[in-house]
Amino acid sequence: MKKIVMIDTEIDPSGLHCSKFTHLVSQSLKREKGNQFRPSHGTICAEILDQFLEDYELINIEALPNENLGKRKAMGSIQALREALEICLDLKADIVSISAATTLLSDSAVICDLAFKLSQTSILVAALDNHGFVSLPASYPFVIGVQADRAGFLKPGELACRREDEAGAPLYAGCGQNTQSGFSYSPSNSFAVPVAAAWCGRILERGGDVFGACESLPRYPFENRPADTSLWAHPPGTIPRVTLEGPDSVSICRRAMDRLYQAYQVQAAALSWERESGDIRIREGKDGALKEEIQCMETRYKTDILFFLTCGSFSNTIKEKIEPNLEIRTDGEGTRIFYETNCVSVSEEKLADTGS
Repeated sequence: MKKIVMIDTEIDPSGLHCSKFTHLVSQSLKREKGNQFRPSHGTICAEILDQFLEDYELINIEALPNENLGKRKAMGSIQALREALEICLDLKADIVSISAATTLLSDSAVICDLAFKLSQTSILVAALDNHGFVSLPASYPFVIGVQADRAGFLKPGELACRREDEAGAPLYAGCGQNTQSGFSYSPSNSFAVPVAAAWCGRILERGGDVFGACESLPRYPFENRPADTSLWAHPPGTIPRVTLEGPDSVSICRRAMDRLYQAYQVQAAALSWERESGDIRIREGKDGALKEEIQCMETRYKTDILFFLTCGSFSNTIKEKIEPNLEIRTDGEGTRIFYETNCVSVSEEKLADTGS
């Protein structure tokens, strides 16, 4: 019997067939008073899971407030999610189902290390943002990111995989029908997660490898889906572009991005051709695909500034193609910012403050 943790709103277990049910509450959760929608978001997710899995233990960690009248969806805090993940470490769950997402890239500093630690003992299954933006924790490479098959290629309960998904959520799940208690739900990434979590549970019951099984799933026919540019994060070419050239550019960029958010609430993302950055904000670019990589950054990342981390002769090629608003160089002559016809020398510590 597999132990599954569902981090969500409060769940009503009366319609479930699980062998055991436990309800826990994140201490950081701010519970709201007033009339609540029924069923709750968590209850629908639990009943979807229940349709596709048998003989399991369910633990509900309430980390999202139940939806009050007048609100479309539950909105939680990154601190409550972190606390829920901390609780999971002690529970030794087989699967952690998270039908919640944050597109605030700087939230990664709050949950990344903890989520990675949890992923060493549990399978994490998480929803991509419903607009397709890079989101946490779904976009982490050690998490199984899930999105709904809104195009209707899959039947409820079926799964497919698109390994090269730009937002890092390769698993697609067919969902959208009535639960056993008669609750009607339409396809959404939140409701795709329990479908995928149930599938993971069945794989584990057979002693299989979940990540390996993902690779064996049918390919999702993404190219046949209608394009929807209304969901783009930004119109192409509207995000300020900054090139950063010099040794240790990845570390310098990370510190600058931290400072931009902490001091100015400015979100930043970067495109780099170096390997193993370990930061969700820094995307590893593919050689020979600059146009496609820029489009991905502009449409799938919620960012206010886009850095390009360049080096050597490759730097001039990038600058010619992107026409940066600012150029930053760090070398033996110090750190210099070039813009229009001006050049400013700054210390690395003041880089973000001067550039802003």
